[in-house]
Amino acid sequence: MSDEKQKVLWEDNPFWLNYFIHVIILIIIDLAGIITGFVVGQYVDQLIGLILLITFAIVLFVLLGWLLVQYFKWKSIHYIIKQDEIILERGIITKDILTIMVDKIEFYKLKRSLMDRFWGTGDILIYTGEEESEAEGVLNDIDNVKKVEEILKTVLSA
Repeated sequence: MSDEKQKVLWEDNPFWLNYFIHVIILIIIDLAGIITGFVVGQYVDQLIGLILLITFAIVLFVLLGWLLVQYFKWKSIHYIIKQDEIILERGIITKDILTIMVDKIEFYKLKRSLMDRFWGTGDILIYTGEEESEAEGVLNDIDNVKKVEEILKTVLSA
């Protein structure tokens, strides 16, 4: 294969906010609980305030652990579009790599929910057979999905 065919046209991880938004919201709520614990401890009852502080501190510790897990989940998924192939990589310790040759692709589908349209993200489902029963590969939560779709159209028309 020539160097031109091996050129990387696009590569990225899924859109980060889809992995972190839930944890971020819960951390904000938990921090509000910690502040409440301080206020209750100062103005109402120190014991209740201390119990609230300890409880919310434990919850914060768990949420920070969850945030770390989500980070590794997010970093473990990687997508690459080259001139002649699309590569989907998943995994941290063991890697699952799916390579789809561009000349085998029959069609693709773009799926965008209301939130996807709000963020400018979406999923690209790639089909190598004529049937729509199951996609060969799915690029989930693609940031700037319209740009990636244009790259995919260019690759498929070449």
